[in-house]
Amino acid sequence: MKNRFYGFSILVVLLWCLIITKGVAVGSEQKDFIITFWCGIPANKLTEARVKDIANAGFNIMTYPDGGVSREYNLQLLDYAKKYGLKCWLLDPRIPWNVTTIVPDWQVQVDSAIADYAKHPAMGGYHI
Repeated sequence: MKNRFYGFSILVVLLWCLIITKGVAVGSEQKDFIITFWCGIPANKLTEARVKDIANAGFNIMTYPDGGVSREYNLQLLDYAKKYGLKCWLLDPRIPWNVTTIVPDWQVQVDSAIADYAKHPAMGGYHI
């Protein structure tokens, strides 16, 4: 009896997983499953070879490092990412998390950052 219950429980869980994943696949607009990592390449270690390694490892989104980002870093990261078919989520020092409370001309800062990256083919999003 115990084995029968155990087998039935596994079957229910498997069917539930199948139903859930089918529903997500049918109703989803997202084309690619996001595969990324927590902390990006440090500014002093950003090279094309490292980005190529990330692409070869199966990642499709690159993120920003813990500190040291700049407009120049982001533009270089985007260019490398484009070459290897990756997208980037960027952090820009002109847009701190509390930009609307500490930067008087915050709209200008945000517009400036958007203008630098928005049309780049490797742009995947901003971290705010």
